[in-house]
Amino acid sequence: MDYEFTMQTNNVSAVFSMGHEAIGSWFTNELGTHLDKIDSLLTQAKEIKNGQRHQLHIDGCDLQLDISRISVEIRNINEDRSLDGLEEGDDAELYDQENNAECGLDDFIEALISWREFIPKSL
Repeated sequence: MDYEFTMQTNNVSAVFSMGHEAIGSWFTNELGTHLDKIDSLLTQAKEIKNGQRHQLHIDGCDLQLDISRISVEIRNINEDRSLDGLEEGDDAELYDQENNAECGLDDFIEALISWREFIPKSL
C-alpha cells in the first residue's frame, strides 16, 4: 500500500494507491488536521492490536471505518444510493475500488503515524 501526503495553503491531502483510495479519503476528509482525532484513532488502533480492545466502528460523514485485529475496512456509507444509475461492469467496479478499501492493521497504523507526523503542529 503506497501513499503520498501533500499540503497546499494549509489544505492537506492523502492519496493512496489504487484499491486503497478510500483510506486516503478517510485521512483527508474525516481526520484532516485534527490532531485530537488522529491521536484518538491511533490510540484505539494500537489498543486493538495489543488485544486491549476487540474492534472499533466509526461512522464519518461519507465513509465508515471498521477496525479489527485482522483488518481495517473503509466503506462508503451511502453506497446503495451512490450506485444507482451505474451500469454493472467497469464503472461499478471502479466506483467500488474508490469508495471501499481494506488493509492490514499494521499497515493502517503505520500510515496513520505517518499522517500524524506530516500534519504541522501550527495548523
